[in-house]
Amino acid sequence: MKDDISTGNPDIDKRIQAALEKEKTQICLPFWGDSHRAMPNHIARSALFTPIKKGSREFIDNEVIWSRKEVEIIYTGRRLDESDADLWMQLLHYNRNKPLSKKIELSRAGLLKDLGKSNGSKSYKWLDAAIRRLGGSIIIETKRYIFSEVLLQGYSLDKQKGKYYFQISNEIAKLFTNSEFSLIKAKNRYKLKYDLSKSLQRHIATSSTTKQSFQYIDLLKRFKRKTEIRYLKRDLKKVCKDLEDQKIITNYEIKADKLIIWRTKIT
Repeated sequence: MKDDISTGNPDIDKRIQAALEKEKTQICLPFWGDSHRAMPNHIARSALFTPIKKGSREFIDNEVIWSRKEVEIIYTGRRLDESDADLWMQLLHYNRNKPLSKKIELSRAGLLKDLGKSNGSKSYKWLDAAIRRLGGSIIIETKRYIFSEVLLQGYSLDKQKGKYYFQISNEIAKLFTNSEFSLIKAKNRYKLKYDLSKSLQRHIATSSTTKQSFQYIDLLKRFKRKTEIRYLKRDLKKVCKDLEDQKIITNYEIKADKLIIWRTKIT
């Protein structure tokens, strides 16, 4: 449809022109392939999503979340874990080739299947609770901007049809500007045995550098762990083996003060 189109009817022409102007201002996420999921780097590098113990979720109010020194993240809502991260990335994935703020329709069963989860009552219960949790709000302050928004703008559920309708705010697109996002292979991620593996996978994905190192002090903060470093090092052996098995890393070394990994080369 061209901007200078004319039907000869002034009322219709006005509606067409209004539709064209609206189309020009539609905001979309960058496009990525179907085998990957994406997450903004500022969030991927933070402790917003992190492994937590099973049970009731703590509600936090304006808590400063651990992140890189040049970024401050403040979160209000229920504590979020790696399964919540999977769900948020999947919702972003559905929205990647559609205008943001537009309602997206999807089936509950289809969403669970895409997340690699079983189609049972326990999974439905988890899904309903997880979508509510994504209503939490974040404030991100960097050297360039201050961003304030909810992770999921809104949703509704038609219980009879088994359909979800959800919306993601236009503002979320700002977190993807200047290619400041990471791509994560979904198939490999869903096969990981431990949430700690998923957390480390996200951090690894934010850099294309093959050799990466992580100080144990920082990892304890990222994973919100209060254990001693020796217990973290013990768990990292299992995690790194898990990441090796899924070809996310090719090798690793557990040093006295830091973890060194070699990530799979990006093709």
